[in-house]
Amino acid sequence: MRPGWSKHITEILEKISNLLEEADDSDFNWRCRYLSALCKSLSDSEKKPEALKCLDKLIDLTKKKGDCNFQEVLFRTRIHMYRDNNAMLANIKKETETGEDPNAFK
Repeated sequence: MRPGWSKHITEILEKISNLLEEADDSDFNWRCRYLSALCKSLSDSEKKPEALKCLDKLIDLTKKKGDCNFQEVLFRTRIHMYRDNNAMLANIKKETETGEDPNAFK
């Protein structure tokens, strides 16, 4: 998704994401991918509060159901989205340093 262009598909991504949430399929990687794309699209649309809510929803989903196939992308997205919030960056750093680190994010 290119910056500057993804804002044009926000509505479509939101509909697909909602449908995948309703279906609650056992393969939740698709759901995570669409939530991640929706988060980036909302950010591109300059709707940062909604993008952060979507990101929090995605983080909660991966904590509840387990890691998705693209944890590194999610980790980078978290850092990018919270770059203006030092407290959240400190929380991400703390999680990385104190928790398990199977993906070698340290």
